[in-house]
Amino acid sequence: MERRGFLVSAAATAFIASPVWGQEVHLRRFYLESMFGQLHGHEAAPTVRISKKTPLLCFHHTPRSASLFTSFLTLMGTDRISLAFDTPGYGASDGPDGRTDVETYAEAMAMGLDRMGYGANGRGPVDVLGFLTGATIACELALSRPDLVRRIVFVHALVMSKEGRLALKEEIETRVRQDWERLGNEFYVKRLADALAANAPDQMVEEVVAEFVDSTIPGRDYLKGGMTALSYPAMERFALIKQPTLFLVLDEERADVASNGVEVVPGAKLIRLQGLNRHSFHNKPEALVYHVRTFLDSEV
Repeated sequence: MERRGFLVSAAATAFIASPVWGQEVHLRRFYLESMFGQLHGHEAAPTVRISKKTPLLCFHHTPRSASLFTSFLTLMGTDRISLAFDTPGYGASDGPDGRTDVETYAEAMAMGLDRMGYGANGRGPVDVLGFLTGATIACELALSRPDLVRRIVFVHALVMSKEGRLALKEEIETRVRQDWERLGNEFYVKRLADALAANAPDQMVEEVVAEFVDSTIPGRDYLKGGMTALSYPAMERFALIKQPTLFLVLDEERADVASNGVEVVPGAKLIRLQGLNRHSFHNKPEALVYHVRTFLDSEV
């Protein structure tokens, strides 16, 4: 397995001025030792760290990478440390051979936070945000390592019954398997062509290509993260969450399912974001930042 440096290595750094606060933000990428090799992360933080606000860690959906959050982190990073890890096997993070489970993904994320000194015996907990696949990882991290998680924001979390999620998993896997059998390697071309044809009005072509490139990194089984999430007993596990929780429902497919979580997590809050979708992390991050920051900074 390839090693990409030492315990924490800066892969890229930059300084930009925030349009929100006028505060200069330091951006960097780094690697942490992990159970699979190395875990890749992004960080945005104010250059003058006078704030004592709890850091935020974001988990992306698959087959994307943490680069999805670049614009979002830049704005969140004006007043707190804001992080995002590539899920093992996606982006620049080393991953397992074959499929694993959500519990293992969460363990890898916990190891990364431990390496950074967070937890009850260190720098304290972080707040977490999970989008789709990332929502199941955030849930499991909050349950398995409550010392690491203070508050949770779920973005379009699919909290489905066992029958519903397994039926969706079977539908998706069957369709992809049939496409591979019919098209072979031409399936890559079809995926890119389909993505370009379905390009949303608020999505730049460069973003479509970036999503496609991300999806090629895991190889043939590029949907393994999403299928792992659909194997996770979300209805049962989400019901055990004790931390203050906010559900953000995007203007996306299965918005009805994405609102189920508020009925499952005790005391959870729900906000429906009309006109915002998965592209809004990149194209309209200020709207998402407003709701996330308001919740994280509120008295609970």
